[in-house]
Amino acid sequence: MAEPQGDNEYFLLRFEEDGTISGFATSNHIYGYYLIHDDEIDLEGYYSTRISERYPDGYNFIFAIGESSQYEVLNGQLKLYYEKREKYLLFNPL
Repeated sequence: MAEPQGDNEYFLLRFEEDGTISGFATSNHIYGYYLIHDDEIDLEGYYSTRISERYPDGYNFIFAIGESSQYEVLNGQLKLYYEKREKYLLFNPL
């Protein structure tokens, strides 16, 4: 399980060994499937519930997860890259 770095404890993303992902962003649950090949990650069947987000970062988090296409693990941290690898979400293990 990994959690984004920062002051907001409302974000959580869990990668299971069976290829499923789950988590939440402020008010919405996230779920779906992932496939990994080299440094690429493909989130298939990625969905979130449609409850109104309490914070603008919740919308940004859900968008960025859905747009992620590459990843990197460095110094125990997970980076999920999106927007042509110009931006990333940074996760720390729990």
